[in-house]
Amino acid sequence: MVEVLEYTSVSTTQTESVLLHQTSIDVIVPAYNEEETVVKTLQKISGTLGRTTHEFRLIVVDDGSRDGTAGRIKEYGKTAEGRMLTFVRNGRNAGKGAAIRRASEFVNGDVVAILDADLEIDPKQLELYIDALKSADMCIASKRHPNSVYGARAWRKVLSVGFNKLVRIATGLKESDTQAGLKVVKSEFFRQMVAPVVVKRYAFDVEMLLVAKLLKMNVVQLPVKVEQDSGFRFIELINMLRDLVGIAYRLRVTKWYQRALVEGLREQ
Repeated sequence: MVEVLEYTSVSTTQTESVLLHQTSIDVIVPAYNEEETVVKTLQKISGTLGRTTHEFRLIVVDDGSRDGTAGRIKEYGKTAEGRMLTFVRNGRNAGKGAAIRRASEFVNGDVVAILDADLEIDPKQLELYIDALKSADMCIASKRHPNSVYGARAWRKVLSVGFNKLVRIATGLKESDTQAGLKVVKSEFFRQMVAPVVVKRYAFDVEMLLVAKLLKMNVVQLPVKVEQDSGFRFIELINMLRDLVGIAYRLRVTKWYQRALVEGLREQ
């Protein structure tokens, strides 16, 4: 069962200062068991974009959380600050990829931003990424950008580098980091990127960037400040590798993505 609450249908941050060519932004926030951080994340996003002349809306997907995440989001939606919120709740945990696919059904802005709810990345960085779309189709955070600040345990950094090397071998992607939880993309490309994606959980970001490559999109990597304090289970690494093998198989053997993009273009 999917629950949807639309707290507003139109969201404008500064009605007294609306530009003629104003950009509207949909910020997708997938959340799972984030009752301690989700409201802080939404407040920081609203505070950042509220200082601009952009219209924006938050599309928050609670992916079957077992804690009080859903209740916290609903409480926030009833406040004056939460007037630009669309809340979607999956009846069961389906994975980050599935949550973003669900959120894509509600996207109608010019720009789509995807930001994790765990506050490992400060939402204040959103403004830089949105501005960079003036010369790019998509901007992604990279923990290995020379200007990035990456705080994590040494073993997690090693796993991150190792996984990225496997991604390059399996898919041909050149990005130095596919997994950082901040991505901003023009909405017309976002819809094309999400349509062929089948991964529901761990390697969704890899699959989405692979589709971007096949679409010949101009993807720019930007610096980011990341503080990763959360744990990481060995089973998650195994699942990420399993997803990656599936992506490589669909890319190189069945040509799934190539065929799906051709069919999508025919339907336009």
